[in-house]
Amino acid sequence: MPTNYIDVNYTDKPPLLWDPRKILEVKIKTPITQPKELTELVCKLHPRYHFIRIPENWLKLPPREPKPDQLENNHKIPDNMETIREMIKEMQPEMEVTLPITKYEDIERTVEILKIKFDISNILQNLLQLPELDKPEWNLQLKSTSVSEQGITLVKRNYGRQHGKNNIKIKGLEKTGKN
Repeated sequence: MPTNYIDVNYTDKPPLLWDPRKILEVKIKTPITQPKELTELVCKLHPRYHFIRIPENWLKLPPREPKPDQLENNHKIPDNMETIREMIKEMQPEMEVTLPITKYEDIERTVEILKIKFDISNILQNLLQLPELDKPEWNLQLKSTSVSEQGITLVKRNYGRQHGKNNIKIKGLEKTGKN
């Protein structure tokens, strides 16, 4: 799961330190300049430390070479849909793009076509005119967890940081009266 949703240390390993000089178990030569060096370092550090990414201040990697099919797609998407259609038609006359996108099943195909010519990191909202999805028939409800055989209910959780680590801890137990 992406760290912008959750950042939990689910291991017993300590978090990776930001200063590579403080890591004594593994010899680290910074800055890391080659992808192979980065891969080898990650393999050495993962058994000892919990981390999602190597800190940026450790890296000085060369820019990636663009793939041949990515060389032309550096144009910003124009605001006008007719201009987009014309540019696609010039480049690949056999391809027809339907804009605005009005069906969910057309999103993938249309985006693949747009990627050929444009930088699609920011799709314009006016290109998407999709209908609202039906409300789901199921209902998610969050409940406290109950261990009824023992008459115990888990009532409070702490999702905060403790001692520099991300932990999920159960803070208390409550008797339910069932024994």
